[in-house]
Amino acid sequence: MLTKYTLLMVLMTLVVFAYGNGAKKQRQALKWGIAAAGKICSDFVNALSTLSSADHQVIAVAARTNLTRAQEFAQKFSISTAYAGYENLALNSVIDIVYIGNLNPQHYSTAKLMLDHGKSVLMEKPLTMNGKQSKELTMLAQRKGVFFAEGLWSRYLPIYKFIRQEIRAGKLGEIVRVDAELGSVRPQPRFQIKELGGGAILDFGSYGIDILQWIFEDDPLDIEATGKLNDNGVDTDVTAVFSYCNDRKATLKLSINEDLKNVLKIVGTKRSMEIPSFWYGTSLIDANGKQHNWPLPTGAKYPFNNTNRAGLAYEAEAVRKYIRAGKKQSDLATHAVSLSIARIQDELRRQVGVVYINDFDVNYISPNLNIFNK
Repeated sequence: MLTKYTLLMVLMTLVVFAYGNGAKKQRQALKWGIAAAGKICSDFVNALSTLSSADHQVIAVAARTNLTRAQEFAQKFSISTAYAGYENLALNSVIDIVYIGNLNPQHYSTAKLMLDHGKSVLMEKPLTMNGKQSKELTMLAQRKGVFFAEGLWSRYLPIYKFIRQEIRAGKLGEIVRVDAELGSVRPQPRFQIKELGGGAILDFGSYGIDILQWIFEDDPLDIEATGKLNDNGVDTDVTAVFSYCNDRKATLKLSINEDLKNVLKIVGTKRSMEIPSFWYGTSLIDANGKQHNWPLPTGAKYPFNNTNRAGLAYEAEAVRKYIRAGKKQSDLATHAVSLSIARIQDELRRQVGVVYINDFDVNYISPNLNIFNK
């Protein structure tokens, strides 16, 4: 016959066991698949290496058609499985989420493939080539009940959190104007060729529009844009004026043919703030003249291809927490935010005169040119 003491010990053992299992389930690593084997995907996986392997594991990488390319990527990052063809990622039952970093015109078809197979997706910006494609994917993700987000990684950086806190706390007063410019010489074909999804609006424009949305937390009432096109019909230089409610203004200057200042200036009724290289920044001087610095995650296996991309780790860890909490979209980069950015990009392109094949053929995925992968 069991004594009260024995019963108590049994109950305590069961509670500890149940708690332990729950903790293990909560701690279970997020299992990533990587769609494409170019520089951006390399930076993302490299950033994952700064995080605990108990939280993040890369299960497989796939190149679009080139198995050798995928195998070289896998060997570099000690990934056990390499595929030729994204379908294999979609069919891999171990993978929780797929990070997609291929050419812009391939985003829609690759994400649709993953979502159709019940995979969560983190999509490198821009989400797709246009608002129609973006809307279709968000609706598909909602029907499938899986996590889906655009990789607006800047939103997860400490500097962005600080900027919003300063604004919401009224440190600058009412924001009356924002000026942002982003540009550098980018002669690579994927920036300059229409069939590869080139153009300043889909490249730097994603960051520029995003910071305006981050600051104003509202859509513009009106946009006036001008720009220059290259011989291929790609926008190389764009200047736009955004009008918001309460007579607030913003200017955005973009270029893939010129090195710009790459500065954000926020003008308030009390003070102003100027932030260099804001979309990947790690330091700034606040409205009171105080210097703030935020260190990047450390411990990456290799040098990064792009500046401060160790910061991608903030995004990856946030995504893990969202998925483990059962969320289907990011709190910081919601579906609504991505759709708003896509609509603004569509309007900028309309005014400047940029038309892609994807605007007529939703399934166009660009030539099979692996050397142009991101």
